[in-house]
Amino acid sequence: MISSLCLARSLAEEPVIESQLVRMTCYSLIISNLESCINRTTFTDEQLVSINRCLIGAENHSTLARAYAGDRCLFLDALKKLESLKPTVTMSGRQITPMYAPFSRLYKAVGLTDMDAIIYLDVIDRYIEITKLPLHQRRKASDALEAGLVSISNIHVLLHMLIPNISRDATKELESIVDLHAARAGLAVERYRLAAGKLPDSLSELVPAYLESV
Repeated sequence: MISSLCLARSLAEEPVIESQLVRMTCYSLIISNLESCINRTTFTDEQLVSINRCLIGAENHSTLARAYAGDRCLFLDALKKLESLKPTVTMSGRQITPMYAPFSRLYKAVGLTDMDAIIYLDVIDRYIEITKLPLHQRRKASDALEAGLVSISNIHVLLHMLIPNISRDATKELESIVDLHAARAGLAVERYRLAAGKLPDSLSELVPAYLESV
């Protein structure tokens, strides 16, 4: 369990959206397995403390900002070679379809490539700023930003392929953090049960011995 958490955590520094989505998926699977294990066997308090320490270490609020920065580099590079892109579907669900040479030349000639770059850079920078907000403020800020993006004309083909995924990635990160918090609360309940011989009546009973706060 601890080795799995450490392995998933090793992806945290990679500036690639797909790597961060793999990390989040690993955490989800690990937490699901942890729940099954705790329901089938008894861990010692020391083991639960060790797992909890790893869950705390797994929570990293800067990973998505780093991935957005990496994604920004890939997008700008792709704009330079639209006609040479190969059809592909990434792990994040992005479907990148190459532009036929005549269309890509027209896309560049009328200035859409440069306009896409300007709009995209503004959007991704705003998403990076959102990752710096307290967790409870991120969803509202992300929804507000997403609502403002619906006015982007459909003529911006590349933007409409990428922007919905950016918002989806932000939601997945919040869900992953929620899973980690829930797992830590579950471990705290189990530690309390082992020590007191009963379940707590409320999470407040776990503070401060097992949780620093509810």
